[in-house]
Amino acid sequence: MAMVRATSDGSAVQVASKERTAGCPAARSSHPASTAPNRGPWQATLYEYICKGGDLPAGLMTLQANREVRQMAKVQADALTPEMISKAGMTWEDMPSLTGKAWDSNNWDLIIPSMKFLATLRNLNNFAKADLSKQSIQMVRDRLVSVEDMRQSKTGPLNILAAIKAQTAATYTSALGDALENSLVNVPKLAGKTLILIDTSSSMYQPFSKDGKTQYWEAAALFGIALAKNCEKADVVSFSSSWKKFPLETGWDLQMALKHFNAYNLRGGTDVNRALRSNLTDHSRVVILTDEQYTDTYYGGSPTKIVPKETILHTYNLAGYRAGGMSEYQPNRFYTTGLSDKGFAMIPLMEVMSGGTTKWPWEN
Repeated sequence: MAMVRATSDGSAVQVASKERTAGCPAARSSHPASTAPNRGPWQATLYEYICKGGDLPAGLMTLQANREVRQMAKVQADALTPEMISKAGMTWEDMPSLTGKAWDSNNWDLIIPSMKFLATLRNLNNFAKADLSKQSIQMVRDRLVSVEDMRQSKTGPLNILAAIKAQTAATYTSALGDALENSLVNVPKLAGKTLILIDTSSSMYQPFSKDGKTQYWEAAALFGIALAKNCEKADVVSFSSSWKKFPLETGWDLQMALKHFNAYNLRGGTDVNRALRSNLTDHSRVVILTDEQYTDTYYGGSPTKIVPKETILHTYNLAGYRAGGMSEYQPNRFYTTGLSDKGFAMIPLMEVMSGGTTKWPWEN
């Protein structure tokens, strides 16, 4: 536990040298490394304390502050300040047990200043239930619209859409709209020309999220549009038994584009081959977002045979339907079951494996 609690961001679990951890199996198992730029002279002290125990060394400031805050909370919880909570590396989960109080505005006002972006995003409905101070409400809004906080959190559009759908109050509606657009900083920029096919057949109108508020087509459309916005060139096509090209207007942000895409829902079968044959030209890659509810024989063969061998094909099967037609392995063919924000970063990484248009991060 001490290893995890050592710093507010948990970075202490990856520090110290092999020499220091040689006699400590627990530290060795965490594969510590001492070369990261945010490490300090407290590394060796921390691991010696973890491995040997004894009195808490004075140099471990976060652990010392954590101990002092916990002792103060036992006798004078009302004297705690946000600065104390932050220095002690506390998280929002700590607050009820620390103060001995159920979740109320005082607990939130103490912890909100030091909460990270994703923790803030996931607690918006809890904030709505509490009578937060105006200062805390503004702090939450500022964090949601911060591009730098978004970048550090690595949060993607699908997570932001889930938060928008889950809202129980309108307090943060505007900030979430800005956050959705800002999430593009965590979507990779792709060179070349990309064809993005979004399945809007009838079967895509099933719940994608656990709460049922997001459907398959919405997740696919948001993923595809966000990807297109960061492509050098992109064509976005909605397909079903027929197909329809979706225009990416310059003035549309992600939320507006998703709203307009609703008019491009076609409902019907899943004839991806027709959309491919009609729209594939000199594209560097093809990205298909579908539940794959079709068969090779009915729609005239697998897309893997239609797309030229030198063109990279990414298929995301949102539902994992077993009668898919793109599961066989071939060079330049990548198949992923399920869809999440991690799928964005996987595209350039997988293309490296096939000698595609992208380099490994350390080669840039």
